Amino acid sequence: MRDNDVKKILDQEVELPDVVQEKMKAAYRQIGADTEKTERICDIRRRRSVYRLRYVKAAGIVFCCLLAAMTARAAGNGGFQSLTKLFAGDTEVIKESSAKPEVSSGKNTFKNLKVSVEQVTGTERLSYIVLRLKRTDGKKFDKNKKYHFGNVSFTGEKDDFVLTSADTEKEEGAEMSEKAVLHFNISKDGLGNREECLIDNGMVIENQGTDEIRMVITCEYERQNGKNSYFHKGEKCRLSLKGLMSDEGRVMKGEAQEDFVLDYGECKEKVFTPDVKIRLPEIGTKELYHSVGTLKRVVLTPYALQFEQVSSEAQKENYDQCWTQVYVEMDDGSFIGQKTEQTEADLDQVRSAYGTAIKIKNKKWETKDRLLFSTLVDVDHVRAIWFGDQRIKV
Repeated sequence: MRDNDVKKILDQEVELPDVVQEKMKAAYRQIGADTEKTERICDIRRRRSVYRLRYVKAAGIVFCCLLAAMTARAAGNGGFQSLTKLFAGDTEVIKESSAKPEVSSGKNTFKNLKVSVEQVTGTERLSYIVLRLKRTDGKKFDKNKKYHFGNVSFTGEKDDFVLTSADTEKEEGAEMSEKAVLHFNISKDGLGNREECLIDNGMVIENQGTDEIRMVITCEYERQNGKNSYFHKGEKCRLSLKGLMSDEGRVMKGEAQEDFVLDYGECKEKVFTPDVKIRLPEIGTKELYHSVGTLKRVVLTPYALQFEQVSSEAQKENYDQCWTQVYVEMDDGSFIGQKTEQTEADLDQVRSAYGTAIKIKNKKWETKDRLLFSTLVDVDHVRAIWFGDQRIKV
């Protein structure tokens, strides 16, 4: 802001409108200023006129001087608070790997719905895209309903494939839970491939029964045609969202497209190559463990745990009969992950778990599993990782 602009504010003998005063309050809170003093300044209109003008000038000076700093900070961290709705735990551990992207909105054929990308975060292979949905028809979202999109597709500028979710719009009576995990990979020639990729139809992370909700789209991508292809992070991409749905059917017809860059920073990760045999418990039991293979590689990030193992035919059969007892042990003695089978506590910590298995030579199977956390993991304070009854010290 130029000096002349500040001078104009000083020369104006007018009272600031209520909406400006509210923005000033928000600005003070954003930069951590004394909110009690802010309230006194912004509510000074109740006092006598001579004092009102004096304090309005003072507030104007402070507001102008702090505006640039506030704007810079907002540009870096804007929308970051949305991630507190997505993840439990300390979100500071992912601040550097989160960003508010610049978005170029494409077509939007929804008549009464505005969609905007609020925040992106993730790793080289996994992205979370936080969306803000606002109704423009005067109606409110039902806080008791689960919302998702009928179809979601995602592509990068160098990608010959499109990641696309299930098309629930075309399925009569189709329902989609908030924790649905559907992963498809469709090439331009229309051939489907389920090879190591994921995208869902969206999960609501905030719904207060107003005309706004927040939703997250989760997508993961690793291999194309059997080759590593970490192609999305840092690239311009397009997110297409078709048909707003609820657990009772379609809510709105239309499509919205958003173009933006996944420009979040690097997150901390730890990679291990333990090369140890692991056992997992049989489904429905706590003590009956079976050999499921040799653990070859583990990648731990704040968002997810990925592990790869090689199994014989017999071990693969065992694996198919076991549940994924995998979790991390923190320095303070707490655990994050799936320590027990399908309990509410575990569901609070794990958003989803899934894997892929590929048959390799000599009648061996290579299995790659992912555990996506809903409670963030500070990788600097992990003491050990448990795979069934095998404890791997970090």
